[in-house]
Amino acid sequence: KEDGRWEKLGEKHMKCSACDDLDEKLQDFVDGEVDEISRQRLILHLNVCEEFRSKMEQYQTIKMAASSLKNDLPYDS
Repeated sequence: KEDGRWEKLGEKHMKCSACDDLDEKLQDFVDGEVDEISRQRLILHLNVCEEFRSKMEQYQTIKMAASSLKNDLPYDS
């Protein structure tokens, strides 16, 4: 787009400037730790930005993998 919200990153990748604004809250969103206003903004952006959705899915995958590792760790009795 030419409205300043997108910047070209190579020939195939576009990056939305809104991603930069919301990126710092994405991990908290995945963890369920954002306020309602931030949650709504993130959901709206996730609905329109494929790259942001992809990043969220990566965070979710990492979180699930880390959760499964907790069950595999030995513990002291």
